[in-house]
Amino acid sequence: DRAKDASVASARFVQSAFDPDHPANIQILTRDGLPVFSSPAGLSRKLPTSVLREYRTNDTTHLRCYSLATPLYFISMALPVDDADASLRALGLTLGIAMPVALLASLLLGYRIAKRGLAPIDEITSTAHRITSLSLRKRIPSTGTDDELGRLVTTLNEMIERLEGSFTAITKFTTNAAHEMRTPLTILRGEIELALRKKTLAPDARAVLESNIEEVNRLILIVEDLFTLARADSNALSLS
Repeated sequence: DRAKDASVASARFVQSAFDPDHPANIQILTRDGLPVFSSPAGLSRKLPTSVLREYRTNDTTHLRCYSLATPLYFISMALPVDDADASLRALGLTLGIAMPVALLASLLLGYRIAKRGLAPIDEITSTAHRITSLSLRKRIPSTGTDDELGRLVTTLNEMIERLEGSFTAITKFTTNAAHEMRTPLTILRGEIELALRKKTLAPDARAVLESNIEEVNRLILIVEDLFTLARADSNALSLS
């Protein structure tokens, strides 16, 4: 009896701690299933004695039942969770609407950020495509930052500067070589032409000199072409 009275007193204390608008339903049953105590809410059926279970009453109230087994009694407490269900449904509806909108907004924002971030790379690419052997004086505009893109632009400009120096050196060498070769070849052609004017020249010697002057003229044409190309590379002459 003392255990029964103590259990009933504990059940009433627990029941009084809940909101009157959302009362807790408490039952105490003996091991044989006989009711010892029922909360004032009054249940039309016995609460389940399983550890945790959810079910609905006749008026479709959604209850969540917690049970505790003692050596003498089964103590069960059922709490209505309809408000929690309504809150979860509202939350699910809100998330169902908000998530697609947030996802779409994130995609659009990410696209704009990525496009803005890749714009300097597009500028670097287009400028690099416009630089040729005839426009090595051009440089890629600096981004003004010390990040990866800024260092990339600096490295590319330094490479273009080295290429410009190499092309300039090659052009100067070709121009100087053509100029140095043109003078002796012209002198050699003049001397051969002068030798061919001699009437006492033997036929075999004349044939050799005529062959030599043909080769000299060919070399002179090659030198003139090299000189023309060198002037074109240095933008001193436009080729059609």
